[in-house]
Amino acid sequence: MVSKAEATENFYKGLSLALAEGKELAKPPDMTDILRVHERINAPTTLDKIRDMSIGGNLEKMKQQMLDDVFVLKDLALLGQSSIFYAKYNVGKTLLTLWLLREAIESGEIDPRNVFYINVDDDMKGAITKGEFAKKLGFQMLVDGVGDFEIKDVFHGIIPGLIQDNQARDAILILDTLTSFVDTMSKTAGREFGQLIKTFSNHGGTSIALGHTNKHNDKDTKKPIPEGTADIANNANCIYTMEKLSEEEGVSTVEFERLKKRGDNALRATFQYTARRGMSYLEILNSVKRLDEGSAEEARERKKVIEFHNKNKEIISIATEVIREADGLKNKGDLIKETHQRCKEQEVNCKYGINTIRGIFRFCEGESYADGYRWTGKQLNNGWA
Repeated sequence: MVSKAEATENFYKGLSLALAEGKELAKPPDMTDILRVHERINAPTTLDKIRDMSIGGNLEKMKQQMLDDVFVLKDLALLGQSSIFYAKYNVGKTLLTLWLLREAIESGEIDPRNVFYINVDDDMKGAITKGEFAKKLGFQMLVDGVGDFEIKDVFHGIIPGLIQDNQARDAILILDTLTSFVDTMSKTAGREFGQLIKTFSNHGGTSIALGHTNKHNDKDTKKPIPEGTADIANNANCIYTMEKLSEEEGVSTVEFERLKKRGDNALRATFQYTARRGMSYLEILNSVKRLDEGSAEEARERKKVIEFHNKNKEIISIATEVIREADGLKNKGDLIKETHQRCKEQEVNCKYGINTIRGIFRFCEGESYADGYRWTGKQLNNGWA
């Protein structure tokens, strides 16, 4: 097979020879015909096209566009990536995101002029409160129906425009909340949304979306499950679920746990805030604090205790009653048997039998009521009481 260069040369030689010998042509070729044949001969093959698609020739340009690993939200969301935070209602998605945003702006990590918080999850009072917060810090807040902004503008104007104008790398978009922008239950809509956000990130854009989790946690892992199809999550760079570890006397402890990453994102981050009746939103926001690992681990253990008590509260109540009536005159074995018998009489769920009761007695035995203990025991000559 001849090369394209040889084919081109042969075409012109043959045409010249035919004309020199006085051969008649059905129709003398004009310049358009000659150029058409030339283009056909020199047209790139499929292999040529694939080679042209390779990033090899664009690596230097890509290096120039690549952003340094800068956290938009400390430890959680990186510049130039798409991140999603999933949580149930009233866990504190917006609150903690705004607190983290303020932290990043005040530390000088990001330029507030590049931050666009798209708030479509608030009533007018909430929008005004958060709008004043944004204005004070210097970032922009967009609200559906205000200032000629509509939700559809995000995907039909703003994001495509930022990509086309080569300004994606200068924009940080926060989408609150995800279900207002896309039908998370639709695979088609989720795939289209995910692909657009991925393209935005590939051009250096930063997006942080706040989404909801399912009502119930996973039966096996006991962890929150992101709401909707997997198409949106599949195209994201980083995903966290947020879970409220505890809420006692108005103090909530919330933990971010990483599900997916494409950078040096933390596995976990734990925060605490106080929200009591009569407190303003700004007061609640100002109460937020980041917990160190020691305090976070205590909160996780506390969550386990609370869950254990909630799951076994009826049995614990009966056991407490049995222990009080015994007034220290019965040993542990007899107390366990009596508790088991009363559970059966009262039709309390004891499907695991007496071993369930024995485990509850062991778990709840200790000195500190605040740590989940409900009774104490002491060792006698013939065993424990």
